[in-house]
Amino acid sequence: MWVFIGLAIEYYSAKIGAIQTIDMLDMPRFSDGDNMGGTGTVFYYALAEDVDTWPSLPDWGDATDLDDLMVLTGDLTMKTGKCFFTGYMTQDTGQVSSNDQGEVDGISQKHTLKFFHPRISDKLNAFIRATNNKPMVFIVPDSNGQNLLFGSEKFPAIKDPSGEAGTGEGTAGRGGATLQFVSAGNGPVPILPDTIAVPLTPAT
Repeated sequence: MWVFIGLAIEYYSAKIGAIQTIDMLDMPRFSDGDNMGGTGTVFYYALAEDVDTWPSLPDWGDATDLDDLMVLTGDLTMKTGKCFFTGYMTQDTGQVSSNDQGEVDGISQKHTLKFFHPRISDKLNAFIRATNNKPMVFIVPDSNGQNLLFGSEKFPAIKDPSGEAGTGEGTAGRGGATLQFVSAGNGPVPILPDTIAVPLTPAT
């Protein structure tokens, strides 16, 4: 019996390859420095179809330890004539979050970007219309100076239909739009390395 089990393990190992493992690390308090919540008031956005090359996370089997598993590598470049654009969000309304989704043995993360832009205007209405049903990508600076890459080649950011635009209620209200975009991934929203600049100039 044990000979049979051994031969079966050897057979399936040859068929599917060795089971991948990863070196785990201690989880101390990583920093005693600043940890302000929220985002800044500026974000950057582009159509996903305008991106030429995407940075990517390593496959599970290519990462040797936890330090590698969520580090983006590669470049973020745009197609000829294309670039990112700058957007504004009201202070203390921006939020990027990653929430577990799925079920046991099938867990991944749902990503959410939410923000408020003030005052109804033709340009705001045009932005809302132009992003309907369009795969997008956002770069969102958080309050600690990190750029979060929201949306990927495989899972671009898509507008969630929970957004709302309006005048606000009463003269003490606030007109504008609360917009929400969603994406997904095999981990939290990744941090764009400092070596990758936001491509704000049209590519040549």
